[in-house]
Amino acid sequence: MISHPLAVQHHIWQPFAAYEATYDGGGAGWSKDRVWAGVTLPLTKQVSFQPSYLWEKSDGLKDVDYLMFGLIINTK
Repeated sequence: MISHPLAVQHHIWQPFAAYEATYDGGGAGWSKDRVWAGVTLPLTKQVSFQPSYLWEKSDGLKDVDYLMFGLIINTK
């Protein structure tokens, strides 16, 4: 995963991108790939919103697209 802070109108946005490959020890080998990208957006000092997109390719299955929305709450 790679991420880098970006200052936007006095707020710090955190865009990110990731790649993940899965190895199946049952004989299938490298059977799944995922590419994921999104951004963490601060809403308040302790709450952030994280929209993201994930594309998943699995051997023998149809490719899947995910649109995800996360809510991050910092309790510290």
